[in-house]
Amino acid sequence: MKILKYPVLLLLTLLTFSSKSEVLNLTPSDLAEAQLKGAVVIDIRTPEEWTETGTIKNAAKIMFFDQQRKPRVSEFMSEFEKLVTSKDQRFILVCRSGSRTKAVTNFLDKKLGYTNAAHLAKGMKQWIAEKREVEK
Repeated sequence: MKILKYPVLLLLTLLTFSSKSEVLNLTPSDLAEAQLKGAVVIDIRTPEEWTETGTIKNAAKIMFFDQQRKPRVSEFMSEFEKLVTSKDQRFILVCRSGSRTKAVTNFLDKKLGYTNAAHLAKGMKQWIAEKREVEK
């Protein structure tokens, strides 16, 4: 039954949060520092996006939205829970521009109780603009 609740919760989360949300917005420097301190970095983009621009070094790749922009909540959570094993473990989500990760971070924080969630505010676009290292 829990699996069926995730899509409904995600939809409710996406509809109820405004742009004034309390998501922790990180810069590339913030992310790099947090990663050095052990934060888990998860790239939620699609495989095509990973191939196109590369990924942040040591970031886990777990697609959240499929190519049709439909959430894959059950599949995501199955992989996510292998990396983030407690509700207070620090993790950072990454997407192309930060919009998907903001919504997903809100969902994980506000609806599922993950209290140490953050995202790369301007996504891989900013990471690449700052000429930071990527893995292909």
